[in-house]
Amino acid sequence: MTTVHGTGGADALTGTDQADTLLGEGGDDTIAGGGGNDHLLGGAGNDSINTGAGDNVVLGGTGDDSIGGMAGHDLVFGGDGNDVIAWNDPTGDTVFGGNGDDRIIGSDTAADISHGGAGDDVIQAFTTTAAAATAGDQLFGGDGSDTLIGGDAADRLIGGNGDDNLAGGGGADRLSGGAGDDTINTGAGDDIVHGGAGSDHIGGMAGHDTVFGDAGDDVIAWNDAVGDTVFGGAGNDRIIGSDTAADISHGGTGDDVIQAFTTTAAAATGADQLFGDAGNDVIIGGNAGDRIEGGTGSDTLTGNGGADHFVFHAIESGQDTITDFSANQDVIDLLGFGAHFDPLAHLSDSSAGAVLDLGHGNQILFEGVHAADLSASDFVLK
Repeated sequence: MTTVHGTGGADALTGTDQADTLLGEGGDDTIAGGGGNDHLLGGAGNDSINTGAGDNVVLGGTGDDSIGGMAGHDLVFGGDGNDVIAWNDPTGDTVFGGNGDDRIIGSDTAADISHGGAGDDVIQAFTTTAAAATAGDQLFGGDGSDTLIGGDAADRLIGGNGDDNLAGGGGADRLSGGAGDDTINTGAGDDIVHGGAGSDHIGGMAGHDTVFGDAGDDVIAWNDAVGDTVFGGAGNDRIIGSDTAADISHGGTGDDVIQAFTTTAAAATGADQLFGDAGNDVIIGGNAGDRIEGGTGSDTLTGNGGADHFVFHAIESGQDTITDFSANQDVIDLLGFGAHFDPLAHLSDSSAGAVLDLGHGNQILFEGVHAADLSASDFVLK
């Protein structure tokens, strides 16, 4: 075992095949660990550290350090400064960038754990291409506006505090933006996504994804061919679904806009389930037979083409408007009103259209429709 101390200048320290301790001290040092399970400390200055083989512990110290090699199971702390930590070995490593705007580039084939720490960090799960990344990595941004880039394996990306950018890549990923106004591209794979607190933008969604916008005014938009499930959460969210897939969208609390298509209503061929939940929501269906449920609040509902089901619960309050009800095609599902409730007996006409009185100040306005146009076949009691 060898212990070597540098000076206050730019030193070159080289270890042996034993378990060495190399301390660069001050200055811009060059440190090579060699074989063995080494302790490598850069100290102050902009150091270059190659860990070599072995299971090493590395502390970059203060300064903008460059750390690589990492041919064993290494534990690396970048320390203060804008560090670059990069490796491409087949064994898993654990990295903490520390303070500063760090760049951390992990291995293609190993399952690595990378923490950015404080600062605006860039953390990437692979060295060459996302397709080459065959092991599931864990990337943690920490404080700051971080960029996390996953590979094509099942990765875990957590942005932490700050306005982060997350790209899941392929694989069944778990993505969490954390606090801040984050941008999340789920990529391919069946992902689970949490936007976290803040006004987030979430998209991609090329697999069967489950997305939670969480608190904040989120925008969640996608246009893939497979079905996704979305929960907007608290806040005034905008949810824009796929043209062709049968998606399930829940607005959550807040005044949400939920749309069943990306391009045009005519292009929306998937039968979607759209739930406004609480709040004064705007819900727009597509060209298939959608299920549209405004929930609590005064909602504006548009079915567009297809035989749509508009669902109303007795326990949900609100004064809702259906803008394009088609008699003898669309259906009103009335849940919890009892078998003896006669909707035709509670219809009246107004200047805007027929009004169905549901009691307790709750009603449905059928815009542009006369009460005489409606029949018992337009209603289903459940």
